[in-house]
Amino acid sequence: VIGRGLELIEADGTLRRADLVLITDGVSDPVRAPELRQRAAARGVSIIGVGIGVAASALTPWCSPAMSTTDLTTLDPATATALFAA
Repeated sequence: VIGRGLELIEADGTLRRADLVLITDGVSDPVRAPELRQRAAARGVSIIGVGIGVAASALTPWCSPAMSTTDLTTLDPATATALFAA
């Protein structure tokens, strides 16, 4: 998912300082995480992660910041601002 998001950003060519938001209830093998984070950083892309029922530490190879919740309706204000601020 992150790879596809980066492909779209790279193909556009005009996007600067984009944000990718990963919302997941699963864990992936982090083998590609360093390469994807490096690609994102080269483009000024932030990767924000929200784990639903998954520990934030499971997302840290992929995302910074990484947060965890069990219910999106109960997000704390700081997390909600990070995700939904214009």
